[in-house]
Amino acid sequence: DPGLGITRLLNPRNVRIGETNRDGRGRYAATQMAWDMFDEPGDIRVEQSFWIEFFDNRSQQQIVMDTTQAPYYIAKWKLDQAIAPWGWTAHAWPVIRYADILLMYAEAVNEVNGPTAMAFDAINEVRRRARIDPNDPTQVPDLVGLSQDELRQEIYEERVRELLFEGSSFNDIIRTNRFTEMFPGVDSKFQLLPIPQRELDLNANLTQNTGF
Repeated sequence: DPGLGITRLLNPRNVRIGETNRDGRGRYAATQMAWDMFDEPGDIRVEQSFWIEFFDNRSQQQIVMDTTQAPYYIAKWKLDQAIAPWGWTAHAWPVIRYADILLMYAEAVNEVNGPTAMAFDAINEVRRRARIDPNDPTQVPDLVGLSQDELRQEIYEERVRELLFEGSSFNDIIRTNRFTEMFPGVDSKFQLLPIPQRELDLNANLTQNTGF
């Protein structure tokens, strides 16, 4: 199984993390907007999702990242990133997780019935798992008493915190009609991908998406 080749592209540029003898590429990183969503105390996902501090085998130094400005490099696959040669890791790309199901359920319930107890229970189950101390309710506190619009926004942001760099964010933005809001100034044609010419040649009933 060749596994996943993306992990080295997530490492900070020109450093060698763990046992690897290959430089990180730093090609993909989180934006300031994504980092700012991790704004609650005691969220273990910060240190699990981002490179905060690590030993660089290239410079033989302990590196502390600047967390005051983007880019923020992704550490979700840190075990793979530490030991993997190019293109070979132990993990496949995550397709769906239980947390994703809970957040989809919370969103669906909120849209149909408003901010009911079932919607809060689903999103809060995800949030409680994110606490550094599971017994401390002040860490990533339960959401309560929100309006439908407020809970909708919290669900959007929780999906970023929980599913960061797992391939869901763009689809979430498209299906919730937030493309213009999230990508101001970007041509709206990029909400869709172009249909490959091969498919157009095979099926005369297809027409190219607008703008391509």
